[in-house]
Amino acid sequence: MPKIDVETINAQIRKLEELKRFISDPTTAPMIEQLISQNSSVNAPSRTSEKTAKLPHAQPTQRGALLAAVENTCKILPGDFNQKEVIEKLESQGYAFQAKDKNIAVYSALKRLVKRGVLHLTSRGKGKKPSTYRVIRRFPREMEGTAA
Repeated sequence: MPKIDVETINAQIRKLEELKRFISDPTTAPMIEQLISQNSSVNAPSRTSEKTAKLPHAQPTQRGALLAAVENTCKILPGDFNQKEVIEKLESQGYAFQAKDKNIAVYSALKRLVKRGVLHLTSRGKGKKPSTYRVIRRFPREMEGTAA
């Protein structure tokens, strides 16, 4: 039978208890919420590397989590892309879809991003041909491969 390092477990338990105390303090809760919302806001840096674009695994999602995940994924896709490519990229990053139909969920997110001016619908799909999208880049520093 393998030997279990009890001290390591006790150290982790102490850290988790400290975290629990910190989070349950009513004065720190607004600070935590503000930090979390700042990290997932639209004002976050637009240039995202694949390493930093990893998404959470099978955790309960918050409202708007899919939209933020789709937006971040679109920003790392080169050139024009379609809904299927976005889904494949999200899955390769480990995103766990909570929706019954991931196609409908991603389509709705893409449509919302077009409406918000984040994406441009480059061609509307017909039949088996899917719609294609492109990220709208407003500033030279948002362009890939250029130094600003």
